[in-house]
Amino acid sequence: AVKDITEIRQIFVKFDGDGSGELDPPEFIPLLAKLLNQKVNDLNKDEVWKIWDSVDEDGSGSVSFDEFSKWYSSLLGGDLMTDKRSFLTADMMASTEDKMLRQLAQDLSMSILDLENLHKKFRELDTDSSNSLDFAEFSVLIQQTFSSHSSRVAETAVHHFWSAIPGSKTGSVSFSTFARWYKKFKNGDRTPMEQYYALVGRGR
Repeated sequence: AVKDITEIRQIFVKFDGDGSGELDPPEFIPLLAKLLNQKVNDLNKDEVWKIWDSVDEDGSGSVSFDEFSKWYSSLLGGDLMTDKRSFLTADMMASTEDKMLRQLAQDLSMSILDLENLHKKFRELDTDSSNSLDFAEFSVLIQQTFSSHSSRVAETAVHHFWSAIPGSKTGSVSFSTFARWYKKFKNGDRTPMEQYYALVGRGR
């Protein structure tokens, strides 16, 4: 399947450290360790080289994508790959997510630690794991932010904050959009409390 090939290429590229388009033993062995969920030093060297020889079909000393794809595909239905496919995919997704967060932190001139903490909060609010926040999930944030100052924030005020997020009219907002709004919300000309009391004072 196309999806399988795409995932296999992502794995191959991830471990092709020098970008040569081929895997040599120092690149392949960590990949094998990841598949087996073992430390590199704990691998049986004899078994490692047996596997290497079966993958490097032409004996060139390096593994092409075609060789790797053929070998990896043969494992998808075998015992070796039980739960390992999702294990590798999740690992790569985490790597991609890290890159996204670093780039966003740079764009927003935020520390990576602050953005990671905000992302953790976002994931906690994202109860349906949709990678976006809808109005109900966003409402929880607003209620939590002002819970010590009011028994409950009026829904009209929550709607005001929600409508200030670009794209919120679509019904949900992504993390990057949320992060841009949140930075402005926390570090704008007026503090969140000043914004809130301004709304309360207007009877909104």
